[in-house]
Amino acid sequence: MSNSYIDLSEKSELSKDFNIDDGWRFGMIRTARFADLDALAHLNHTTYLRYFEDCRLQYLIKHGLTTIQKCSPKHPSPFLLGLEIKYLKPVNHCDKLLITTRCIKIGNTSMTLEYSAWTNGCAAWCVGAFVFVIPDTGDKWTIDKNLKDSILKYELKTVSI
Repeated sequence: MSNSYIDLSEKSELSKDFNIDDGWRFGMIRTARFADLDALAHLNHTTYLRYFEDCRLQYLIKHGLTTIQKCSPKHPSPFLLGLEIKYLKPVNHCDKLLITTRCIKIGNTSMTLEYSAWTNGCAAWCVGAFVFVIPDTGDKWTIDKNLKDSILKYELKTVSI
């Protein structure tokens, strides 16, 4: 399973192949593995959350938060405040998915990201807010200007500040 991201603005054919709505730019390809299925033989609900987490981390790394790769308690880390998810259609073994994420709100210490899992249209949608914290101290981390500017410049839709 590759962690490399795709810029959909450069791969418009993928948007057509997966029937993706306009406004999404950052994506990652996944394939539903047998181990990711539940007893009803479709993608388990928790698997979507792992896919969205992978996409969130790659999104932050792409925008400059490379220290997250060190998994160090001295570096800022996103701590989830909550998630809302809607499961819209089943995904089966070996189905290819395109997982997308985009920032919809960015504050001083927190962000809200929106995610979708696409097959032929949207199979699942999620929104989640998180705050950046330095795990060692428990202190909130102020999002640096470079990270914020990178996200604001990258996004196709307007981001609330």
